[in-house]
Amino acid sequence: MTKRLNSWHSRHLSFGGRITLINSVLASIPLYFFSFFRAPCCVLKSIEKIQRNFLWGGGAEERKVCWVKWDQICLPKEKGGLGVKNLELFNLALLSKWKWRFLNHDNAIWADLLRYCYGHLPSLLLSGIDITPSAHSSLWWRDIISLGRGMSDSWFKSNISCCVGNGNSIGFWQFKWYGNQAFCDLFPDLYAKEAIKNVMVSERLRGNGLVPLWRWNWSESLSVNEAQQLTELQGLFDGFSLHDNNHDQWRWIPDSNGLFTVKSCYTYLLDLRKVELQDAHVLEAIQRLWKSDVPSKVNVFGWRLLLNRLPTRAALHHRGILTNHHELSCVFCFQQAEDENHLFFSCPFSKGVWNKVLSWLGTSLQTGVKGRDHFLLFGDLFKMKDKGRVRYLVWLATTWNIWNLHNKVIFKGNIPDVSSLLETIKLHSWLWFTSRYGRRSCTPFPFWCLNHMSCIMST
Repeated sequence: MTKRLNSWHSRHLSFGGRITLINSVLASIPLYFFSFFRAPCCVLKSIEKIQRNFLWGGGAEERKVCWVKWDQICLPKEKGGLGVKNLELFNLALLSKWKWRFLNHDNAIWADLLRYCYGHLPSLLLSGIDITPSAHSSLWWRDIISLGRGMSDSWFKSNISCCVGNGNSIGFWQFKWYGNQAFCDLFPDLYAKEAIKNVMVSERLRGNGLVPLWRWNWSESLSVNEAQQLTELQGLFDGFSLHDNNHDQWRWIPDSNGLFTVKSCYTYLLDLRKVELQDAHVLEAIQRLWKSDVPSKVNVFGWRLLLNRLPTRAALHHRGILTNHHELSCVFCFQQAEDENHLFFSCPFSKGVWNKVLSWLGTSLQTGVKGRDHFLLFGDLFKMKDKGRVRYLVWLATTWNIWNLHNKVIFKGNIPDVSSLLETIKLHSWLWFTSRYGRRSCTPFPFWCLNHMSCIMST
């Protein structure tokens, strides 16, 4: 992985390009090993460090400032993240597929070998009894059996439901096969006197007619109270029958088709992990943002802006990078400390830019609105349900170019000018629009400047 990174120069890649490379290449390099072995924590941390440094513009060993927590970056985009894979959970999801195979590949040769070494596989996975691998068990088997320890030990078996056929593979007492509770929990007194704790359904219940035939094997005689419980238990099965010609089947609950997929398992594990979620209004703004048809680097910039995670002077001071209080003033007005709300919405220069932009659009916006509220209100100006991909095009072009000018003022000594910035905003928004819709709408730049709404409606 380090060798692969040495051939890339993250500083010359956009933020969106780095995310694509992380998901498509860096997360795929260890895929084969993750699907068979449980990765040690030190390995996961090393790979995560490489990915994190590369994402924020550094090399394999060069460390950069991380502006957003890695746990949040690993969240799906609709939940406020960037969709980068959490390698620990991805490793668990890949290994969990072996558990699903244990249940569904009974006729495989490797399943016969595991059954010979360790016993009945469904009972080991789905029974309510805590399984502790012996010292003689293989390292691979111990990793598979102990998956999820420390999270919620029952997360896998709680998402498996039984579809009873002939009853040869489903444990009568320990499995949740008839109702939402195992019979060992519903009738603990009867289970205590059961001679064979892991007995199968077909060994206790027979008959395919209206009246089931029972074959019990107790370690000692039942008391009067236990006999009443047995009558109650047997009464639950009036009209129930096994199907001798059908095999028992298993259903993966998180997937609508009932089939196990690594994706559905990973999503479930991600939801199981407790991560601090964003405010509902911020999430709504981010969900709208990702629908925008602009370059990926601009979408990521908008995501950071909505989260207040841009390296403004106030943010750099908060992290101890800027220590001189005289360096905290806004680069445009030199009147207030430079944070996201001031730089993009409250600064007199930025207000002048927004006034020019809104005048160009032929509309107006409520004054004093900042951040995510400004973003949402700007989108509401365009009452077009089917134009979500271009609704925030101009908003992103404006904030993107304000930020670029901010950097040019600091590093190149450019002089801020509202009129020239407005022309740059028009140009960028036109370029983004035509690059996405040029084949369907040949829009000359002068026409875009005169009536951009007509151009959007023509797509």
